[in-house]
Amino acid sequence: MPLGAVVEAVAGCRDLDASIAFHTRALDLEVLRRDGGEALLGVAGSGTGRLRLVAVPEADAALPGPRLWDIGPRLLGIYSRDLERTAAKIDAAGGRSRERGTYPYGAATLSEFVALGGDGIWWTIPQAGAGGTRLDARTVRGPAGVEIEVRPL
Repeated sequence: MPLGAVVEAVAGCRDLDASIAFHTRALDLEVLRRDGGEALLGVAGSGTGRLRLVAVPEADAALPGPRLWDIGPRLLGIYSRDLERTAAKIDAAGGRSRERGTYPYGAATLSEFVALGGDGIWWTIPQAGAGGTRLDARTVRGPAGVEIEVRPL
């Protein structure tokens, strides 16, 4: 495993089944294991880039809603080779994709968008590959072109 690779991120969710449905439909993650009140999602055969969903049904609904760019447990990242397709899948699965943007990034540019997924988790989704973010050995190709490297920000 490369130095600095994120093995897994853990996210609490009020409705485990709904959260699994969102992440499998929107981001093409697979359910690798499900034990009672938690599920491990990722890409089969990969030792990194996993998302562990833990049921917390008693979570206080009175907590403030997520704000864009909250740091820590409410902001995760994943690469995409096709931003428009990924945004459409997120929206179809019940999430909310935001406007796409392209910014200077060294000698090149970076295209990305952010999206609000289930349970108040924001996802930052940069374009991977040619013309976008370089992928490295920590990244695993998912079954439908989403590059899996869950990274807490």
